[in-house]
Amino acid sequence: MGGLYCELWIGGDGRNGTRSSSRLNGMRWIIGDVHGMFRMLLALMEQVRQRDADARFYFVGDYVNRGPESKQVVELLSTMRDARFVRGNHDEIFDLVINGKSYESHPEIFGSIEAFLSFLPFGLDATLMSYGIDSADIERVAHRPSPDGLKKLLEPVPESHRKWFAALPAVTQELDLLIVHAKWDVDLPNDSAARQPSPPPP
Repeated sequence: MGGLYCELWIGGDGRNGTRSSSRLNGMRWIIGDVHGMFRMLLALMEQVRQRDADARFYFVGDYVNRGPESKQVVELLSTMRDARFVRGNHDEIFDLVINGKSYESHPEIFGSIEAFLSFLPFGLDATLMSYGIDSADIERVAHRPSPDGLKKLLEPVPESHRKWFAALPAVTQELDLLIVHAKWDVDLPNDSAARQPSPPPP
């Protein structure tokens, strides 16, 4: 299921890189790999806010797949105006499935149908079912895939969610902080490194 975790960097501006369990204010909380685990995410954020009423949240991607509540996760995160986000490889492929394009080109995945079929074994079915899509309909389209069939299947995914995934950046950074989901080549210029292929699903 989900691999939810959280990193805490201490110091008023987060610069000293130590960790603490004491009550804090205005720290940067870095959360990764939610994977559709909405209730676990809510519990984690509640624990954070009990310790840090002015917490700043940074999310490291992989919001969907595997867990049963991807829709609820996206609904929550897409309304958090004061948080920062980057895309993970699961978000990248879901973007390709629902929007027909993604941030990075994927030579081995030619379009929405290939993305749909390739990520079903990695929890895409759970994501679609969280949007109220019937498992039998998922199986039917997987058995006889077609552009029209996939388009019809994905109708329950709201336009607001589609736009949110399309707008997810590959990286977010501040003067003393850089966040990327995975596979960042520090020896490449920023523009080139941001365009490196996402890793395969774990």
